[in-house]
Amino acid sequence: MIERIYIKSLLNFEKIELDLKEGLTVFTGPSGAGKSVLFGQILALFGKGEPIAGVCEAQTRSDLPLEKYGIESEEVTVIRFLKRENTRYFVNSQAISKKRVKELFDSYLIYLGQRERETLSSENILKEIDLEASSLEGFDRLKSDYQKAYEEFSETRKRLKELSEKEKRVTELIEFAKYEIHKIESVSPRRGEYEELMEIKRRLSKAEKIKEAIDRATAIFEYEDAVYTALDRCERKSDVFFEGMNEIRAIFEETLMELRELENSEIEEILDRIEKLSELKRRYGSVEEALEYLERKKAELRELENMEFEKESLRKRAEEVETRLREMAAKLSDYRARAVKKVKNRINLYTKELRLSEADILWSSKELDREGIDRFEIVLGSAKTDQISSGEFNRLRLAFMAAQKEERAGVLVLDEIDANLSGEESMGVAKVLKKISKRIQVLAISHQPQLSSTAEHHFLVRDNEVVPLDYKERIKEIARMISGEKVTQKALNFAKEMLKKEQS
Repeated sequence: MIERIYIKSLLNFEKIELDLKEGLTVFTGPSGAGKSVLFGQILALFGKGEPIAGVCEAQTRSDLPLEKYGIESEEVTVIRFLKRENTRYFVNSQAISKKRVKELFDSYLIYLGQRERETLSSENILKEIDLEASSLEGFDRLKSDYQKAYEEFSETRKRLKELSEKEKRVTELIEFAKYEIHKIESVSPRRGEYEELMEIKRRLSKAEKIKEAIDRATAIFEYEDAVYTALDRCERKSDVFFEGMNEIRAIFEETLMELRELENSEIEEILDRIEKLSELKRRYGSVEEALEYLERKKAELRELENMEFEKESLRKRAEEVETRLREMAAKLSDYRARAVKKVKNRINLYTKELRLSEADILWSSKELDREGIDRFEIVLGSAKTDQISSGEFNRLRLAFMAAQKEERAGVLVLDEIDANLSGEESMGVAKVLKKISKRIQVLAISHQPQLSSTAEHHFLVRDNEVVPLDYKERIKEIARMISGEKVTQKALNFAKEMLKKEQS
């Protein structure tokens, strides 16, 4: 439930502070006072409307998966938006996008506006019927098995579609794959080859300078005997000098031998090979990446060449799974047929109270999908929902919500659900909302005294303020709703009786 709402800089409202409680809360006031504007900002705070206020904040108690969105859970969840040039949303002081806010609170805050038709959608009716069918042995297991099979069926059809798209240009793709494979295989690169050849090229380019340097340095050996003689006369050991000279001689000989081998190699072949490998590097990034691309193209070629075989295998698998799905869907329909009557009876517990004709649930078939083959539609008498008045439609939505089996923990927001109704119809709406409010917090805008007198909590929207009403103030406001702006004693007496009766 929402415990507190704070709004600042909302058109003519400088500041609004509301302390809310469980149960049924009604907001009343003259036309144009700003009730719908206020509700619009509450909806915007939960991602279901357009922010207008400078600041809007709500404190709620809810068991929502905040961690899923990287938000730390706290005993009281605080939702806030700040509007300057842009609007920024926060949950427990952590920034979050409006889209994520809407996802997070989508099932927590339910809004029934004048034009909202989603409540009585086939999907919602089916959900309620399945909730009822869950009490029947075997239904949940069957539905779970069906949905797993449907996932396999969907993946198989998706793969078939991909292959069909490829098949339209399979000849072109095969030729291109062969061309790409030949381009790389004609070079026959191996890992590390480019680096080895570049090292050879580098050494070849320095060969003459190396030989010249060695030729000049060999003059050191002409003075070798003189060094031995000098060391002997100085009575010093010549081991270190001997070893050093031998190491220098070995380095020079080894280097000259390598240079001779390089000079005997086919320079043109090496340069040509480097050029071919460089082309692969320019095209694919590196020799290693070219080899990886080669393997991918080979795999693609195998897939293309085996496409018809794979398609036939997938086609057979899809047919087998679809046959099994239709068998399971038929069984799901049997379960649902047993549950429909109970759901319909629950709805009709409220249609009578709401002064409506008896409702019925019609069944029809649809294309196989994740939920089966069943489509459901609620009708009132023999009239479909697009053929009934807005007042009847609103009350039918209310009957469906009241009949729902699932326990809810959240908020139901209603904007003039009792508009254009007679006194008896309005009283029916009020009584049903009172029952609903025992399991979900209800916030409602009303222009009717019936709902206003039934509510447990009452706020008046007037003169750029929203104020809670005590018992005496409620009598005056309900009397205004009965007689108009000029409140009569008769209206006051009647309002007092209404309030006393509904609050007793």
